Amino acid sequence: MTEPDDTTGGGPELRPKEFEAIRAYLYEVAGIALGENKADLVFSRLSKRLRQLGIRSFGEYLARAKADDPAGERQEFVNALTTNKTDFFREGHHFDFLRDTVVPRYRAAGQKRLRVCARPVPPAKSRTRWP
Repeated sequence: MTEPDDTTGGGPELRPKEFEAIRAYLYEVAGIALGENKADLVFSRLSKRLRQLGIRSFGEYLARAKADDPAGERQEFVNALTTNKTDFFREGHHFDFLRDTVVPRYRAAGQKRLRVCARPVPPAKSRTRWP
């Protein structure tokens, strides 16, 4: 999970508490529950941002991402830790599923409005209901 400390010239170390804090923050801002076995992924993806910003620790980077400093860093944090897959609603059967399954269930439940969002929504803000 860790790499050599800066004093050895190998770059920053990802400490267990930093990893847990990163996991918690990713869940808070993007609703993504990153597995306990993803420390190597976090290290490799965030190390690039640390180097680009001249930051020497993952804890310092997390503090800057939380503060959105520089502007947009929170989104950079999320982007670095996610794999952007944009095939939702790109094929006909996706629309068929909405028309044939989702919309009828909503109408049967008396719902007149259906909102579809193809991006992560933090759990605290989610209003997902499935009639």
